Amino acid sequence: QAGADDYIVKPFSVMLLKVRIRNLFSNREQMKKTYAKKYSLDNLGFEIDKANKTFMERYVEIVRNNFRNADFDADAIYAQMGMSRANFYKKLKSITDMSSNEIIRNIRLESAALLLKETKLSISEVAVQVGFSSVSYFGSCFKARYGMSPREFQNNVREK
Repeated sequence: QAGADDYIVKPFSVMLLKVRIRNLFSNREQMKKTYAKKYSLDNLGFEIDKANKTFMERYVEIVRNNFRNADFDADAIYAQMGMSRANFYKKLKSITDMSSNEIIRNIRLESAALLLKETKLSISEVAVQVGFSSVSYFGSCFKARYGMSPREFQNNVREK
């Protein structure tokens, strides 16, 4: 709850401490590489005309920069975009026919799929990294989006 990534109970060996620190740095580096990838609007299932493309690119950029925060929601987005709540929701719905929370969830799930594919993080670690506070909710959302559980997805990707 305090935001710690790991802990070691006393007494501990210095070698264990060094290994855990090295693993934390390695995981952070891997996540930076994964999150640095550009999530395209096409990958998220949007075909946008030129007039709305700037709006959606800005929207996706804000979500990508904040989605790891489990408390992140549409209120933060429309404030950062300098829009009123009503205008923001009206424009987003007209472009995507989806709610802001659905789009945030899709971006989180796309990121989760990349992490499951490219890292050795556990499913619960991936869920937390992409902003889901409940692993079971993450699992049900992932299954609804990809047609399989995160475990099945991870096993299928590793077999290839």
